[in-house]
Order: sequence, then C-alpha cells, then structure tokens
Amino acid sequence: MNLPSELLKMTQVIKDTQANRVLFISGDVHWGELSKLPVPNLYPLNDDTSSGLTETWPSVEENQNRIGEVVRENNLGMIEIDWEAEDPELHLQLIDITGKLRVSQRVRLSELQPSR
Repeated sequence: MNLPSELLKMTQVIKDTQANRVLFISGDVHWGELSKLPVPNLYPLNDDTSSGLTETWPSVEENQNRIGEVVRENNLGMIEIDWEAEDPELHLQLIDITGKLRVSQRVRLSELQPSR
C-alpha cells in the first residue's frame, strides 16, 4: 500500500496476463495480518502475511484492507485447502505461539478469477 505505482503495475500485470487464482503470501514485516484488496475489473487480491516467529512488534502500519485483527505477537501463517469440495476452499489462518487461531478467512477458488 505504501508503493502505489508498484501496486498499480502488479495489478495490471495480473490483468494483462489474465492470471487466475493469484494469492499472495508474504512476511518480514514483524506482524501478521490477512488482507483483501478489491481491484476493479479483476478479483479481490488476498494476502496472508505472517512474520514474527521470534519476536513481538510494538507498532504496525495502517492497512485499510486488513481483515480482522493484526497479530503483533509471535505467529505463523497457515493455508489449508479443501480440494474435495466442488469449489475448493482455501482457509487462510494466523496462529499464535500458543496454537490459538487469531484470525482467519475462507476463500473459494472460484472467487480468485474475474466474474464471467
């Protein structure tokens, strides 16, 4: 979000290549969060950011696309996929050091492509 021209270029590449089912997995920001960015004429871009396996972090950057709470404490990200469903479902999760699910989001594979 802090690099708007790079964000525009990235979304344009996804549009130009007609890339379906793009999901971002990221880290190294010292906190965990799930985000969902609406993109006109495309589909929402989801991001599972997990970092902070060894330390907590006192502050976080704003994110208007954040889903649920930010996890400042030690955390890990997990993505479970139900391939057995007719429309496979991805379960994006952030789990704290005690094993507690802190924030999650479910996304259907069909949601990760432009509307027909």
